[in-house]
This record gives sequence, structure tokens and C-alpha cells, in this order.
Amino acid sequence: MTDLPEHHQADLGRQAARGSAVVFAMTFVAKLVALGVVAILARLLAPEDYGLIGMITPVIGFLNIFSDLGLRMATVQKHDLTDAQVSSLFWINLAGSSATTAVVALCAPLIASFYSEPRLVPVAVLASLTFVLSGLGIQHSALLMRRLLFGRATFCELASILLGGAVGIFMALRGFGVFALAGQLLGQAAGRTLSAWILSGWIPGPPRRNAGIRKMLSFGGYLTGFNILNYLSQTADKVILGFVWGAVPLGLYSKAYTLMLWPLLWLTNPLGTVMMPALAKLSRDGDRLAAAYGRGLRFVCVTVLPLMALMMVLADEVVLMLYGGAWTEAAPVFRALCVGGVWLALANSAYHLMVASGNSRRLFRGMACLLMLLLLAFSFGIRYGQLGLAYANSIAMSLGVPLYLWYLYASAGFPVRRVFSAAAGPAIAALVAGSAAWTLKSFALSDFSAMVILAACAAVHGMVYLLILRTFFRGTLSETLGWALARLLRRGTGDGASFPSTPAQ
Repeated sequence: MTDLPEHHQADLGRQAARGSAVVFAMTFVAKLVALGVVAILARLLAPEDYGLIGMITPVIGFLNIFSDLGLRMATVQKHDLTDAQVSSLFWINLAGSSATTAVVALCAPLIASFYSEPRLVPVAVLASLTFVLSGLGIQHSALLMRRLLFGRATFCELASILLGGAVGIFMALRGFGVFALAGQLLGQAAGRTLSAWILSGWIPGPPRRNAGIRKMLSFGGYLTGFNILNYLSQTADKVILGFVWGAVPLGLYSKAYTLMLWPLLWLTNPLGTVMMPALAKLSRDGDRLAAAYGRGLRFVCVTVLPLMALMMVLADEVVLMLYGGAWTEAAPVFRALCVGGVWLALANSAYHLMVASGNSRRLFRGMACLLMLLLLAFSFGIRYGQLGLAYANSIAMSLGVPLYLWYLYASAGFPVRRVFSAAAGPAIAALVAGSAAWTLKSFALSDFSAMVILAACAAVHGMVYLLILRTFFRGTLSETLGWALARLLRRGTGDGASFPSTPAQ
């Protein structure tokens, strides 16, 4: 099958460079629209409605891993992909998502019994249909990514938010209560799938027995295992904290954790959307793959490190401005988690390299070891409540992620020294800039409002950070300003060469 339209095959780098700007812009718009939908629904629905849907979303979130089966990324990564292979994977995804829907629907009475809330049965049954709707579009969205049609792929997410928001708001206005939130989930799944079918232009054929998908299924199996372990690594601390200390400490920790993830959701996730399929095109050229990934890693360091340093300095002000005075106890937790957030960003970037190079087995094994270290740290940190758990999380990430990266990079042929090369300049600049912002806050702005402190410290932090990079790490700054990813993908090895043409398959 043809991966790229004919007029796009000549310059993969230019296609990906344009896509980077489109993805970041449309992701920003999608986040704003989603925020607006949340604000409207929060005024139309009661807290009880959100509590009811919150009882089933952990189950849905976990089982959603199995509806994909890792086959979306298998399609994106595979060389010499045939239409028969994609069609076979489509029917496997549909079967898996249908089975997941059946499991949730059958277990709905058990979920309701666990919470002693019979109203959950119809809500869970309705929400379970999202798996089937999503399964219908998994391979279509994978083809959009594979063809580097980033604008279309991101539009699917925007369409998902718009349709889901419209359905949810309409049902809320009609007085459906918690069912409006379940309807929003259905609308999101339908919007994403429908737009992917239209924009990809691909219609699946019948499944074929000898389509040659054994290796793709193995790749997807290990990737599914990784996703399960990754899910556990992000939820185990919250489950343990809620079980030992109760709802209030868990609420403080969860809010702080969500806030720490903000730079990753707004910066590294859109970057990964562009980076992973583009890197997959270079997976047969180890030198160019390592060079391209190294530039993407530098972008992550240059953007995430200063943000994390600034949020550590302004933790009290950020929490006060966003959450209000009732959440002040979340500030020290947030500050402690930001250290681990830096390592989490580096670990997330390694995921794209490993998937692009087809090393899902090594990714799974590395995550298993990292999860064991995290659980060990949680068992010690939980003794000291939410703050102790936050410190345990960051310490475990600081010790475990460097070993995790070394293990992953060894198989991908990526020199570990490049991590230090990419991170050294931004780390030093972020440390100096953060120190300047902290000094200003402590000695000159202590009597001012949170808004003034936040604005002044952010301005000083940004100016000092850029000044340090420009003065001592000019090469780092020149590769990131003006859209670092565009240069990354356009130059490939750094010598001005563009990416090779992608032949029709």
C-alpha cells in the first residue's frame, strides 16, 4: 500500500516539519475547546454526577489498553506494510474492542455492587460502547500518522472534543445528569472514528489468514504489556495513598500530580505525535535515527527543564492561582513531584525511539524493572503521607530512569552520552534561572500578591534562562528556537541533508 500521497513522498523532512507546527497549534486549540466544554458542563451538572462517572472511569481507562492491543503503533512502525495486513489488524482491533465492551457491560452489576450504587449499571453499560466505536477507527488513525498527515490526525482529536462536548452539553440541558457525561464519552469516540474514516480514505477489506502479521502481533503484545505496567506506575501511588491515608491526602496528591504533568501534556505529547512516525521512517538508518532523536531529546530538555524549575520556585503561587486557597497544602507536594517530572519527560521521549525502532520487548522489560523500583520507594514513602510519597516518587525516578534509559538506548544504538549533552546546557541554565527567580521572590517580592510574584519571577526566569543559553550554549539555543523540531526533521543528520524519499509500498 502507498504510505504517502505521491506529492508528499519527495521530502519527508519538510512534511514532518510543517506537521510539527500544525500539531502544536491544533493541540493548543483542542485544549482550549476542551477547557470550555468542562466549564460549561460543570455549571450544568452536579458534583454527584461527576462522582458517579468517576467510579467507572478507572475501569474504563485500564481496559482501554486492551482494545488497542498495541496494534496502532505496530501499523505506524511497520516497514513494507500491505493492505491485507492493515485489514487483518482492523478486524482484530474490532474483535478486541467488542470483547472489552462485553466485559464492562457484564461486570457493570459488580461495579455497582462494589460502590453500593445501583445507578452505575446503566451508566457503565452506556459508557462501554465507547470501546467498539473507538476500535472501528484505530487503524484509520494509525494510517494518518504513518503517512505523516499530522494536521488530519490532530483534527480528529479536535472533532472528537467538539462532538463529545456537543452531545454532553445537549444531554445535560435535557436533564440526563450523569448520562450526559457517558454521552460525552460516546460522542468523543464517534467523532474521532468518523473523522478518521473520512480523512484517511481507507476502507478495510476482509481478514486474511496468511497476511503476515505474526511479528506485528508480537510487537503489539509487548507494547500492550508496557502500557499496562505504565498505567500501574501512574496509579499505584494514588491507590496506596488512598488506602492508607484516605480521601483528603489523596486529593491533595492527585491535584499536585496533575499539575506536574501539565508541561508533558502541552509540550512533549504533541512532539511525540510528530516524532514517532517520522523516526519510524528512519529506523533502518541507525545513524540518522540517532541524530534525529538526539535533536528531539534536546527540544524536550530545553522546554521542560526550565518550566519544571520555574514551577518548583512558584509552587505556592501556582497552586493558589489555579486551585484556590483551600489547596495550599498541595504546593509542597507539587514542588517535590516536579523533580520526578523531569525524568518522566526523558523516559517518555525514549518511548518514541523504542517504538520507532521496533524494540517493544525491551521497552516492556525496562518498564517492569522501573515499576518494581517505584513500588519499593512507595512502600517507604507512604509512611510520611502525601509529601513522603511525592519525595519517594521523585527519588525513585531520579535513580531508576537513568538506568532505564541506559538499558533502552543500548538496544537502539543511541549513545547515552548524548543524553548528557542534550541536558547539560538546559539543566545549568534552568538551575541558574531558577535561583535568580527564587532570590527575587524571597527578598524583593515577599509582600506582593501571588499574581505579581508569578509574573515577575516568570519574566526574570525566562530572561536569565535565555541569556545563559545564548552566552554559554549558543548551539543548544539555535537548534531549538524557531521551532527546533522543524530543523530536527529537515536536517536529519545535522549536515543540511534532508530526509530520504519514502518509496511507495
